Amino acid sequence: MGLVDFLMFLMSSAGLTAIIVGSHIFSVPRDFLSEKSENMKVFLNCPMCVGFWVGLFLSMTLPFSVNVFTAGFSASLFSWAVYTLVDAADSVASHFDTIDTGEE
Repeated sequence: MGLVDFLMFLMSSAGLTAIIVGSHIFSVPRDFLSEKSENMKVFLNCPMCVGFWVGLFLSMTLPFSVNVFTAGFSASLFSWAVYTLVDAADSVASHFDTIDTGEE
């Protein structure tokens, strides 16, 4: 597996993790599973946890030639990092949106 293939794998894992953890598209199944169990609520709101399982799933189903556990751990770390950076950027943008400039 080349570097480009590995980066594509990581980016697809991070994208699927973002869809599962925080998107509006997946909110109905996520809310349904969260109501059934407190553990599922914690799991489905954790990008690092979901990223691990997404990495395992993608490494077994897609034609990426990467070790299953290496894929899980690297996808978990990358998904967490991307999700954290996007959340931080969103927080900074929200902060600047709420600043009163004093102009009218």
